[in-house]
Amino acid sequence: MNKNQNSTSTIIDNTIEEIRVEKGNGPMGLSIVGGIDQACPPFGIEQRGVFVSKILPNGSASRTSLRIGDRILEVNNLDVSQATHLEAVQALLQPSNEVILVVRHEPQPSGLQEVILARQPGESLGIRINGGIDGKKINPDDPEDDGIFVTEVKDNSPASAILAVGTRILE
Repeated sequence: MNKNQNSTSTIIDNTIEEIRVEKGNGPMGLSIVGGIDQACPPFGIEQRGVFVSKILPNGSASRTSLRIGDRILEVNNLDVSQATHLEAVQALLQPSNEVILVVRHEPQPSGLQEVILARQPGESLGIRINGGIDGKKINPDDPEDDGIFVTEVKDNSPASAILAVGTRILE
C-alpha cells in the first residue's frame, strides 16, 4: 500500500481532485501503468486508463494526496483519459517545474499490498516468475493478460511466508 503522508481515510473513493506535484530539477517520484493500449490489472478492470502504480517515499508525489491506483485524467490540462501509455509518459515528462494532475481516487483493489522481501547477500528470493509483454501468457482467466505472475515459490525461502503461486507482481 502507498504510505505517503496524505494517504488516509479522509480521501473519498471516486472523487476527482486537482493535484500539483513540484518537479524542480528531479523526478516527481511516481510511476504509472496502463493506457488505452495496455491492460493493467488490478487497475482499470472495467475501463482502461492511466494509473499511479508507485509513489516513492521521498519523492515530490509523496507529499500530495496521490494514492496508488489513482486514475490520471489530465496532465497539465491535457486529457490523458484516452491516451496510450507512451502518450501519458510523454505528457508527464514535459519540461516544467510543476505538474498539474487531475485524478480520480479509484477504490483500492482488494488484496493490493506492498511486499518487501528481506534476504541475505547472495541468497535467492526463492520465486520464479513468468509473463510480461514478451513472456508466456499464464492467466487462466484472461489469455490476453500480459501480467507478471509468481509461478513457483521455494520452501523456506524469503518469499515462502509472503507470496504464493498465482500472485500478480505489479512492480
